[in-house]
Amino acid sequence: MSKADFTAQQAAIAPAVAELDKPKIEVGQKWRARDGSVVSIIKRDSKDAAYPWRGDNKNWYTERGMDWDNRETQLDLVELIQDASEAGAIGIDRGNPAGGRHVASVEIPPGYDKLFAVLMQAFEQASGGKGKERHAKEGVPFEEQPMSQINKQLGSIDGFIYQAHKKSLEAKRLPDGRAQAELLGAVNYLCGAVIAFDTWAKKDSDAD
Repeated sequence: MSKADFTAQQAAIAPAVAELDKPKIEVGQKWRARDGSVVSIIKRDSKDAAYPWRGDNKNWYTERGMDWDNRETQLDLVELIQDASEAGAIGIDRGNPAGGRHVASVEIPPGYDKLFAVLMQAFEQASGGKGKERHAKEGVPFEEQPMSQINKQLGSIDGFIYQAHKKSLEAKRLPDGRAQAELLGAVNYLCGAVIAFDTWAKKDSDAD
């Protein structure tokens, strides 16, 4: 093969190689679209195998960043400009050899440290406290535990809302310590509702 032929061959396969090397899309990332606009990835729809990724521009994208309307190529995602761990959110390190994941970095804006502490208390209650003892089986994800599956079977998030409301009212008559624990439980039920909206509990207004 001549040098000219080799150069031509490399030029021909370069787009395919670049596509293979393209970073995987994740919630929290910022991408530059072909038209130069910046798109933040805000959610993933696990039920939509073809176009699972939602941008803050209200467009849906494939795993490779193609816009749902293939004719509108100017909206395709072509360059990752900010990863999820750099976006001021919780960065997840997936390189744990034991198979788990841990928080790599958290940016807490001034004045939000107390809020962050409460959210971490709610997380600890769900993942390691009484919440886990009551509701979880070892290795079962939060969104697949009975508190979520029952709501999914009924096709409604009303159970989450009811439990959060009930726990909030009960906290008013409980002593210090137990009241906070009950409210943290309410936070986790509301988190379950948020996850439901992000996955199976679609709103009619989400059709835009």
